[in-house]
Amino acid sequence: MAGHAPRFFPFYLSLSLLLLVLLLARLVAPFQGGLSMEPHVERLVGGVLASPGFWADAALFALGLLTVHIAFAAGLWLASAGWLAALDAPRRTLRLIQLLLVALALLAVFILNTRWFPLVPSAFLRRAPGLVEGPVLMAIGGLFAVSLLVSLACWARRRGAWLAPAAVGLGLAAIAALGLWTPPATGGGAVGSRDPTKPNILLIGVDSLRPDETGLVNGHSRLTPNIDAFLREARLFDTAYTPLGRTFGGWMAALTGREPINSGARENLIGNDRVSRDATLGHWLQALGYRSVLAMDERHFSAVDESFGFDAVVGPKHGVLDLLISYFDHPLVNLVSHRPIAEHLFPYLYLNRGRPYNYDPQAYTDAVLAELAEGGEQPLFLALHFLLPHYPYVSNAVDELDDMEFHPQGDRRYHYFYRMLLKQADRQFGDLMAGLAEQGLLDNTLVVLLSDHGDSFLLERDIAQPGTDSEIVVETNTIGHGTNVLSQGQYRVMLALRGYGLRGEGAGRVAVLPARNPQTVSLIDIAPTVADLLTGAGALTAPWPGMDGHSLLGPIPPERGIYLESALTSMALMQSDIDERQLLSETARYYMVNAAGKVVMRPDLIDATIATKLRAVVRGHWLLSMSPVLKDELILLDTAEMVWWPATEAPEDAPWKAMLGDMCRHYDGDPGFDHYGLCGRLLAAAPVANNP
Repeated sequence: MAGHAPRFFPFYLSLSLLLLVLLLARLVAPFQGGLSMEPHVERLVGGVLASPGFWADAALFALGLLTVHIAFAAGLWLASAGWLAALDAPRRTLRLIQLLLVALALLAVFILNTRWFPLVPSAFLRRAPGLVEGPVLMAIGGLFAVSLLVSLACWARRRGAWLAPAAVGLGLAAIAALGLWTPPATGGGAVGSRDPTKPNILLIGVDSLRPDETGLVNGHSRLTPNIDAFLREARLFDTAYTPLGRTFGGWMAALTGREPINSGARENLIGNDRVSRDATLGHWLQALGYRSVLAMDERHFSAVDESFGFDAVVGPKHGVLDLLISYFDHPLVNLVSHRPIAEHLFPYLYLNRGRPYNYDPQAYTDAVLAELAEGGEQPLFLALHFLLPHYPYVSNAVDELDDMEFHPQGDRRYHYFYRMLLKQADRQFGDLMAGLAEQGLLDNTLVVLLSDHGDSFLLERDIAQPGTDSEIVVETNTIGHGTNVLSQGQYRVMLALRGYGLRGEGAGRVAVLPARNPQTVSLIDIAPTVADLLTGAGALTAPWPGMDGHSLLGPIPPERGIYLESALTSMALMQSDIDERQLLSETARYYMVNAAGKVVMRPDLIDATIATKLRAVVRGHWLLSMSPVLKDELILLDTAEMVWWPATEAPEDAPWKAMLGDMCRHYDGDPGFDHYGLCGRLLAAAPVANNP
């Protein structure tokens, strides 16, 4: 029977590949209900199929799947072929034994898959908790350990038969090492700069974080104990805005210090060739000798990459394949998708929060800390984003809230899940800060905590009342983010500074800031603040050019205008229950897939989308909005009292005319702006006495 040994592997491999074929159906799970192939959807699909970059990515994905299944088959062969070949048994008996071994191995895989990812569809064993939580996995592991030892011993007894198992064993050991070994994340407590002229700069973002959901701001919530602990020692800006209520726009504002109209970041996926990639904190700090690291755990709609001035990127790769396999569920792949080897085999699945039920928050945080340790004592710039609280408001774990009753309907259901995920993101933040402290990175460091935008769930506290009888119908409280500049829940963001061991003039200016700062500020003020800090420390002789924001370390003109604009939206985004198929159907016409396999906005439709924007300017507690659908009026909102008026009927002390002048100058020439000539008509007609 010894001569039959090599034949065991093809049998294992055929069974493993059969498993692959059966489970590949999960790849099309999001479309099982059918997809309306309207012309623009069909065009987008055609663009995917015509993209060389997509096919290259798909080939790598297929290679990764084959590698995992070949490794699975090779492991079974190594653990059993030695003693199977020594058995004096009929061929049918040997095949039955192999089938039993495959079944046991798959049972172990499904048990692990259910333990680690209990909410994925393939985790059907969750219905048998005794099997999952009991000693079955340990028994199977022990059985295969003994089988491997016996198999190797049998191989060793056969002359000249050790070469194949030795090669397979070394290969599997290498794969296991790449898959399971994680570099140390501590760096011996000496990561980052100790040079007082070059403090470490850490921007830490939490997606969709509404400041009024934190306990420090609302005074009673217990959702965010780690963020609250940070804020108690920080300098918090109570009235901070994002210029564009989407992730890419918010982060580009923070990284460039520029308004969207000047940075080019007018929409998600607008195309990296249209934005100010060379004028970012990453590039500026690299020129000063900093190591620049970007960490994002979801890349569906934010295409920031190394070209924006980053030496390393932690997180999934950006491309159309990321969108297509967001819900790909395969137990073997699930088990490796957050291991270091997945960065090479499955770059679109690696650490991807966009796969909500497969995401491992701790693995992402550990990967970030490991990457930071690679920089040693080089000055560090980190731009990190936690995306857990973003739609679809689900994750791999369920945390019931003790201060809110679950309601199964629409926006109230979304709000419950949003707060649940905010609770989980707070734990991530706490783990990250503990890891940074262990690395020694919370010394000689400025930490900026921010959110890219808020989110709206039709909460009662977000409703603004009309200040006068008017026939104008105004929605001030719409669902989502980036859909309505009048929504404070969407555009008000977290912005707080905290210095750790800073020295020099800049450090003193951070320290003397009030704990709660009432000034109205914007995410575009972050980059000027970093420049100001480094100028005070001596690393810079003058701030970087071209920035629109103001340093948060100095006086900010009270009459400054802060500009807001809406983003591309659709009726699907405005519903209490978002239908993803409807969303694709409504928005597909605006996008294409380029040769590199990236989803980008169609250049010929960019101006058309910009023309539909709502625009606003904020001064103090006043917000003035211009809508492309209001022909004869502007809307003025008092954000302190949450009362709105048609601008021409506003209180006499409201500086709306000066604000309109600011808006008209800022957006002059922008596609679609002031389509009805309100700048000329209202500025000429309004009295000037009540405008400073």
